[in-house]
Amino acid sequence: MSWRKHGFSKVIEQIPIGMAITRLDGTLEYANAYLLKLIGARGKELAGAPLSRFVRPAVPGPHGEPRDFSGAAQNPRREVQICGGEETLDMLESVYPVHDNADAVTHFIHLLQDISAQKQHDALSTLAFYDSLTGLPNRNLLKDRLERAAAGTSSSR
Repeated sequence: MSWRKHGFSKVIEQIPIGMAITRLDGTLEYANAYLLKLIGARGKELAGAPLSRFVRPAVPGPHGEPRDFSGAAQNPRREVQICGGEETLDMLESVYPVHDNADAVTHFIHLLQDISAQKQHDALSTLAFYDSLTGLPNRNLLKDRLERAAAGTSSSR
């Protein structure tokens, strides 16, 4: 592939984001070192393997489709999980098409960013203000909202 000629491979190998290049049929042509570490595999093991073997949709939408976070079909971003290694990680996947000189799509670039820490933070925030059994607001949320309302009224005087 021509991107290897441009010296990008050294940069791509050092970024802390998983990156994969797939063919139109979804099989892997390349995975950077960070992605290989995440899925617990070696590069030669992955040659020709489908990316879907390691990456699956995390939370399906109402009809079972992956949730799309971009709102644009040209640059879909979705939440996925990487399966491999010791654990399953929550990731945000962005997919970009690669075009040839005739403007035909030849490959896709997948960028996979770890969002596990953010998801854990969100879960803890939810537990702090909502009952884990019923999902209803708890006293902490009531206290927080009353303090905000009181601060808003005292500053407006």
